[in-house]
Amino acid sequence: MGKDGVLALTAGDLKSVRIDGFAVLLIDVQTRRIALRAPRDSDRLDARKLTPNMARKGHSPSIFRIKIEPAIRALKIKVDIARTYRASVKDDLLIIDFNQEIKGGAN
Repeated sequence: MGKDGVLALTAGDLKSVRIDGFAVLLIDVQTRRIALRAPRDSDRLDARKLTPNMARKGHSPSIFRIKIEPAIRALKIKVDIARTYRASVKDDLLIIDFNQEIKGGAN
């Protein structure tokens, strides 16, 4: 996650939970985790747009970014420096655990 509160995700992680273009942000304050999932028909209005990083000409982007300000506020996450956090997949959810910072990660 960058200092600007934007989370960078790999195309592979997003594809593993069938997220394409938009995602719904779920926040669990008690465990300090967020989850992203593909929007369902009932929550299209709550979906957030994923922005692709510029890719080399003729290549698909490998990194996508999403703004997560509500999670930053709710979880009281420090955004003073860029940080990398552990991600996992469960069912149709891409879960980011803000208790598990990866030291030396590039994000």
